[in-house]
Amino acid sequence: MVFRIDAHNLLKQHAESMPNITMHLGNGLVSVDTANASIKLSSGEERSGDLVVGADGIHSLTLQAIDPSAAQTSKLGLNMYRFLVPAAKAKQNTEVSELLDQIGFFDGVGNNILHATTKHSVVIYPCRGCDLVNVLTFQAEADEKTKLPEDDYNCPGTAQDVQHLLRNWPQKFQALAGMAEDVKHWAAVTRDVPSTYVKDRLVLVGDAAHPTMPKLGAGAGMGIEDAGTLATLLDRNVTKEDIPRRLELYNQLRYPRTVTCKFASEIFKLGWTTNPDEAAQKLLTQKVPDAYLPKDPPAYLFKYDVVQEARNALAATA
Repeated sequence: MVFRIDAHNLLKQHAESMPNITMHLGNGLVSVDTANASIKLSSGEERSGDLVVGADGIHSLTLQAIDPSAAQTSKLGLNMYRFLVPAAKAKQNTEVSELLDQIGFFDGVGNNILHATTKHSVVIYPCRGCDLVNVLTFQAEADEKTKLPEDDYNCPGTAQDVQHLLRNWPQKFQALAGMAEDVKHWAAVTRDVPSTYVKDRLVLVGDAAHPTMPKLGAGAGMGIEDAGTLATLLDRNVTKEDIPRRLELYNQLRYPRTVTCKFASEIFKLGWTTNPDEAAQKLLTQKVPDAYLPKDPPAYLFKYDVVQEARNALAATA
């Protein structure tokens, strides 16, 4: 499993190596002009181009230029801890080492363990070639020792916080929690999807378009697929006049799939309700009437060739 920080740094290094890319850091977005593909920054500067790609996350400002009604976020009452444990450190504890062996960690396998009584879950998976143990918990907000400050979606946590949460779990899980490093504590936040991902020369990608729960790597995966689709549709032969039509094609390709993934990712949250699949399917149908939740989510996610799909769509319009 790729460690997200490593992937981020690699992409950043590649962008910085490109002669036609300039990064302007420390500037927030104030507004976007969709018709003229221009943005205004908090520094007062204005930048323009052939198009604007809105990749500004779940609290997206670019979204508001397309569908302001979809911009409101809300907490789900579901919180998470994420922490790391160096694998070499984990091996020094017999109980933790046995736990990792049991779930196939050193064979590169991740695992999701559900606690039947509390309905809390722990997700454990390897990063950096099994050098890091990455652990994520999902729990009801009411069961936490330390509460997140109001309107704070992300703050530091402690190993003691995680141990308190797992106090009714087997000792090996508490021992793993006691080794936690770099603990992050944040609230699961949801938001609606807009009615479309494009307007004039603005296009939304990633969580700005389709905020997804942290399940199966679907959020990052869908963002990468968005980028792959755009890169294929906006090749070197595209003229400025072609862009609106290509963006509409992007929307046709990405909207049904990403909205499906969004609601599929929320099934575990809906699992605290009766008939979660039916509830999620109802939400999905309201956005994409002929879409259905995938019966095999990993196959749906990982057996899709986004570049080939975009090429096929282009060929069909030729």
